[in-house]
Amino acid sequence: MLLQRALRPILRRNAALPLRRNMSATVEEEVASTKRWMFASIFIGGPSVIIGYVNAFLLEPEDHTPPEYKPYDHVRIRTKPFPWRDGDHSLLHNPYFNAPRNGDGYEKEYIHGEH
Repeated sequence: MLLQRALRPILRRNAALPLRRNMSATVEEEVASTKRWMFASIFIGGPSVIIGYVNAFLLEPEDHTPPEYKPYDHVRIRTKPFPWRDGDHSLLHNPYFNAPRNGDGYEKEYIHGEH
């Protein structure tokens, strides 16, 4: 009962206020924001995806042949083997571009368009 008396002014004050959404926009502002983001997605996102596709797949690709193999001693130093496969290849090993630790060059010869 003592707690009710102490809280009565607070409860009366909050009961008189209408229910409202704090920190939110009106319906008109929400509709305008939705339209703005829809147009941005269509007219900015769509062309960006198309340009990226053209750049990645339709333009003439550069020649990505690996550089000539040079057996530097400091390049493939490993104190312990990798914990997968045979321990000599990294997780994302590419036999055309990554030489093994004890090899005399790349594992496979790279021929453009054939792999």
